[in-house]
Amino acid sequence: MKKIYVIGKKAFTLGFRLAGIRNIRWTDGLDGKEISEMLKQLVENEEVGLVIVEGEEFDKIPEREKEYFETLTMPMIVPFSEEFKSETLRRKIIQTIGIDLMR
Repeated sequence: MKKIYVIGKKAFTLGFRLAGIRNIRWTDGLDGKEISEMLKQLVENEEVGLVIVEGEEFDKIPEREKEYFETLTMPMIVPFSEEFKSETLRRKIIQTIGIDLMR
């Protein structure tokens, strides 16, 4: 089974941790280049199926690299912010790992 990772500040990741996701990477104090490197490491890991990234932190990444991450199909990189609809996230999770975690 593919794993779900969450990348963001400690406050952003709290809800995911409470929901049982243990694969957390904190970005407190990191710049866009460091966040991009963190994402690249996860992309190279075949066990990773979905990476949820705090939208504000994803915006720090250089535009060219953001485009690369957004076009990946495996693992799927999902920038998550207040504007992002939870139904869209639900569909992406089902598409990536085949399980409806929000049921």
